[in-house]
Amino acid sequence: MNYLGTLQPLLDTMKWLIQATLLIGLLKKSCFKGWLGERLARVFAHYRLDRQSGAKILGLLGVSQVHN
Repeated sequence: MNYLGTLQPLLDTMKWLIQATLLIGLLKKSCFKGWLGERLARVFAHYRLDRQSGAKILGLLGVSQVHN
């Protein structure tokens, strides 16, 4: 009897279920939320603010150098 063929639907379901569970667990961690928030703030500051204002704000955030 082919056990792998019988268990294939279960294995396929478990594959995406485990990945979804790990992703949800990562998104609920406060350290990840803080890291993601800081990254988003820097990206929005880079694209939304002019160069001089952006440099002042990024200086307040503790970023020593503004990259183009």
